[in-house]
Formats: sequence, C-alpha cells, structure tokens
Amino acid sequence: MKNTKLIMIEGIPGSGKSTTAQLISHELLRQGLRHKWWYEEEKGHPVYIYDNYDVMQTIINELSDGNYQQVIHKALKQWQQFVEAVQSSDGIIIVDSCLFGYLTWTLFPFGVSRQEIEAYVKDIEQIIMPLNPYIIYFY
Repeated sequence: MKNTKLIMIEGIPGSGKSTTAQLISHELLRQGLRHKWWYEEEKGHPVYIYDNYDVMQTIINELSDGNYQQVIHKALKQWQQFVEAVQSSDGIIIVDSCLFGYLTWTLFPFGVSRQEIEAYVKDIEQIIMPLNPYIIYFY
C-alpha cells in the first residue's frame, strides 16, 4: 500500500469492513505511519454531506422530491473538499462504506437510474484518483 493516501473498504453489510479497517489501522499504527480511520458512523465524517439529523432529513426530502441531482452535486463537492484536505495532510485515511455504501445505495430506492448512479461513482473515482486509492471489496 505504498504511496496511497486513501484506503477504502467496501462490501455488503456484515462482511467485515469495519473489522478490516480497524485491523489496517492497527497495522499502520504498528508501522508508525500517520493515519486516520473514519468509521462509517462517526460524527463529523469528512465525506458525508450531513452532520446532524436536521440536515440529513433535508437530504432525504430532496431525494424524495426528485432532486437527486442536487444531492449528487453536493456529495461530489464534498468528495472534492475531502480529497483536497487529504492531499494537504501527511497521513493515510481509511474509510469504510463510503463509495458503494453511504449515498450510492441510497439513490436506488429514490428511482435514480443505474446509469446515473454509475456516472456518480465514476465521478467519485476521478475525484479520488490523486490520492492513489486502494479499494478492498468484500462480497
């Protein structure tokens, strides 16, 4: 995992994402490497576009009203800000359930087309590329 600034752990619920993220965090600590593990339910998560219940409810309302493009735009802007912050830091960031979990799976029940969801994920891929990300996927 040399030269990466971002390790993403993805997969189905209960597959061991958080356990693996914790294991990687312990290993990086053992090696003396600066890092931060952002647990998927951690308050203040740098990728999320909401930081409290009221804002989360606003996002849900926007999705319910069919304004998913506005939500996607906010999410992509947040990803860009996250990448800029990570680039200016000297540590490695570990996140779990942020690429395929977090917002991506939420778009399906709100009628967002598969093509638009794929485009959203590809946009994230382009945004995070400067971090030389490693993605671990459990299926």
